[in-house]
Parts: sequence; C-alpha cells; structure tokens
Amino acid sequence: MGSRVRTTMVGVAMIGVATGTVWAQTPPPRPSPGVERPTGELAPTTTGMVEGTVSKVDPAAGKMRVSSGLFGIFGKTLEVLPDTQISVDGRDSTLAGIREGTKVKASYVTRDGRLIATEIQAMASEPVSSRPSS
Repeated sequence: MGSRVRTTMVGVAMIGVATGTVWAQTPPPRPSPGVERPTGELAPTTTGMVEGTVSKVDPAAGKMRVSSGLFGIFGKTLEVLPDTQISVDGRDSTLAGIREGTKVKASYVTRDGRLIATEIQAMASEPVSSRPSS
C-alpha cells in the first residue's frame, strides 16, 4: 500500500511540473489592437485627496509627507512642483512656508506611480491667542 501511495504522489508531482512548465511558457494575453496605447502616451492619471498632519517637509527635494489615520500610520508622500497651489491660512505660500505638525488638506494626481500635489491647503500650526479685554 505504501508503494502505491508513493507512486501516485510521484505521478501527481510530475503532472504538476509538466503543467507548470507549459503555463510558464505561455505568453501573457495581449489586449486587442484597438486598446493598446500609442508609444509616446503617458499612463493614465488618477486623482485623490489626503487630509492629515505634515510629518516631514523637504523643500529642497520638493516633497512633503502627510500622516493620517489612527496614530498617523497612514499617509502619503507628495511631490510638490512649482505649479502646485499652496495656501497657508488662506494666503498664498510656498512649500517652505509649511511646518511639520501643520494640519493640511491636499489634492493630488498619480502619474507613473508618483503622487504629485496639485493643491495644498494648510492651517497655521499655532493658533493666534486672543487677549482678554480689561
């Protein structure tokens, strides 16, 4: 009985190896000719939005990390280009005007796997305190 089981297992393994080799040699399916992109065309873009706290700003590299979610474990690193619209407390600003710890809402597009910020709205990191009147 033991030799029959062993023979069966060897046979099943050989069939699996033979089938796997055929599948590995089969080229992946190609889309129909009308669906293919022209050579110079970029990959399609998608849009998104992230809202959270700035955990890192690197104006020299043009990047900003926004943490969101529970304990800030979710978030995105955005590339900030010269045409990105940035405002801090409703006033035009630059990436250098945004500080770590600032609450932001940012819109972005995804191009070729990169998240490119289109608009960043930041709130001042320190609220203005009002003096009590005497």
